[in-house]
Amino acid sequence: MLRYLVFTFVLGQSLCQTVPPFTVQKAELLEMSRKLRAADTNKAQRGQVSISYQGHTDSRNEVDNANTKYERI
Repeated sequence: MLRYLVFTFVLGQSLCQTVPPFTVQKAELLEMSRKLRAADTNKAQRGQVSISYQGHTDSRNEVDNANTKYERI
């Protein structure tokens, strides 16, 4: 019974909270993403990532036609 009352109280409190309206410009998002990337000490360096496209397919196709699957870099 106590759990139910606590749950009901917490749920009621969380439903009363709202996020104030705000706007974010594209330039602000770009600036923040650049800052995060610059601060990332474990980011992939040039030559560490390789993408092998499989070409045209559809969502129901279960065959992977990429020529170098799961290549370790």
